[in-house]
Amino acid sequence: MLHPNWALQIASFLAPLTLGYAAVQAFVLVTLQQVRTSRLSFSKQHVVVCGLGRKGLQLVRDFRDPGPRRNTVVAIDADEDNDRLRICRELGAVVLVGDASNMDLLRQARVAAASLVVATTEDDGVNVEIAMQAHKLFRERPGSCTHKLRCLVHVVDPTLVTLFKEAPMIRSGTGLFDARVFNIFEDCARLLFEENPLDRVPIGKDSRLTVHLVVVGFGKMGQGVALQAARIGHFANGCPLRITVVDKKADEVRAGFLSLYPQFGAVCDLGFVQTMASSGEFGGMLVNWAEEPNTLLTVAVCLDNDSRSLTRALGLADKLKDHDVPVLARMEEDVGLASLLKCKEAGHASVRLVTAFGQINRACAIKRLLSERQDRIARRVHEDYLTVARADPNKRDDDEALRDWDDLPESYKDANRHVADHADVKLRAIGLPAGKAPAREFTADEIEVLSRMEHARWKTGRLLAGWRHAPPPKDERHKTNPNIVPWEELDEPNREKDRKAVCGLLRWYMPHGEET
Repeated sequence: MLHPNWALQIASFLAPLTLGYAAVQAFVLVTLQQVRTSRLSFSKQHVVVCGLGRKGLQLVRDFRDPGPRRNTVVAIDADEDNDRLRICRELGAVVLVGDASNMDLLRQARVAAASLVVATTEDDGVNVEIAMQAHKLFRERPGSCTHKLRCLVHVVDPTLVTLFKEAPMIRSGTGLFDARVFNIFEDCARLLFEENPLDRVPIGKDSRLTVHLVVVGFGKMGQGVALQAARIGHFANGCPLRITVVDKKADEVRAGFLSLYPQFGAVCDLGFVQTMASSGEFGGMLVNWAEEPNTLLTVAVCLDNDSRSLTRALGLADKLKDHDVPVLARMEEDVGLASLLKCKEAGHASVRLVTAFGQINRACAIKRLLSERQDRIARRVHEDYLTVARADPNKRDDDEALRDWDDLPESYKDANRHVADHADVKLRAIGLPAGKAPAREFTADEIEVLSRMEHARWKTGRLLAGWRHAPPPKDERHKTNPNIVPWEELDEPNREKDRKAVCGLLRWYMPHGEET
């Protein structure tokens, strides 16, 4: 054992070395940053990430990850004390500090020469402003430049989403500037139901099952889960989806939600329960719902805190341990608490019922954010629609829905993405494996079932987007459409359009050139 004096002498000797190493390391990082910034003057097709919260940092990690997709990345954040700035520098990104909506800062980031700009600050308004400024800079580029700039804008507020999509720069569809809104809460919900379908057992046309989703906590995530469930919750038996919201401020959140989506109650059986999810009263209600005959129950715990969400989910799962009811727990991090759920075999019975969802690193993965698979299917959906619609003599030439994909307004692209979301539900309805192209032709009876499902899904999408039924013709400006009616009231020509559309399932999953 060293004598205390020796230990002090060694410590006093190493201290300057440690400080020196830290100084050298800081000097190297600063020097590398200056080199990277200077090289930015010549950079093209780089990526600009505005806002370094969890979403922004995950994107920088993905784009800087070694591999064929590794990009030059510019990371911008207004908070110079944000520790994620240091992480981005260590990842090799060019870091700029300041207001990302400032035109001069965006010029410094060479936005006009970039291939992708992601606006993901915590403020919806700032994100929209970044997109508007990026569009201005892109229009100022030399006329000889023909590269495309994609702009992904994180916006949660549905009113602002609508205003942004209606902006001339979005509706004009230039093809070279492609701006798209994304919502991390809806993206998490989309991934949730891809991996944990509400129709986890077959629901054929003669099934008596009713799907019941209980959403615990109705903040942004809870609302995103309810919206996605309503969009895809259309099954072969025609039974409406039942959604029950449980929140300690249910009356308040109900009023706010229905002010944004006033027709939500018309597309599913919606109920609100004002109580604490930890109460014995709610526990009893949950067990009663699980024991209702012909009911397929799913519980989604959507609290904002990982610890609270997991604790509540485990408590509810314990009450449901004698029932085969999945409990889905919102967990932003894929490590720490969420990792406790990965060893289900060794866990308690209640643990085996719980599955984590909503992890930022998964929802913000590059492929998901760019919607590569979803957009590939959505393009095919739109191509099938154009083939049918352009042959219709009653279609007006100025109908925006008749544009090619690159020139299609973003609201119509989103509508096609929602078709893609529902494709797997359709396949499960007729007993085919989801996630790939069917291996056989559909029967006439199956086509009829799928067509009814598609019309119900389309009608729901229109109602949630603020459209309503009115006599012909369709009115884009006032959002009226004569076909927003039940299947039984739909005329035969429009039924036939649905039949032709669902036959596209045979090829929606296939890459170009693989049709047989």
